[in-house]
Formats: sequence, C-alpha cells, structure tokens
Amino acid sequence: MIGDWVQWQVSAFLALQGHGVGSWQGIEMAVRGDDNDFEFGGSDIPCLQLLSLRMTLGDDSSVVVTAYQDDDAAEIAVVEG
Repeated sequence: MIGDWVQWQVSAFLALQGHGVGSWQGIEMAVRGDDNDFEFGGSDIPCLQLLSLRMTLGDDSSVVVTAYQDDDAAEIAVVEG
C-alpha cells in the first residue's frame, strides 16, 4: 500500500520537470494540537505543513502531491497561493 503511494508521489514530482507552476492550492495541516486546539503556524515554523498540494502548470495541466501520516485525520484549512 505505501509502495503505491510512494510511486504515485515520484510520478507527480517527475511530471514537474520542465514546467513552471502557474498557481497552487494546498490543504494546510496543523503543526501542533490536540482534539480541540490546533496551531497552524508560529515563529518557530518557517513553512506550511500541507496535507496535499495541487499545482497548475503553465500548460494548464495539474499535479497533486500528498502527505502521508498513517491515515490520521486532521483539522484542515484551505490556503491558496
């Protein structure tokens, strides 16, 4: 199962070769928290932690890369760039 996921991610990254990213959308994951209180960032977190990242390339094709955390569910917020 994890092997299929890894191969899918490798294929997604290989599809980026030679393309520029025109836009992206991501589903942000909390970096800390419990069932009632979530933190999505902080001064010690220099990046977004994303559950998935969809990139629209210059030729209007799309590439999606996802995170894997043992199928844990997380509270999410949608961000766009």
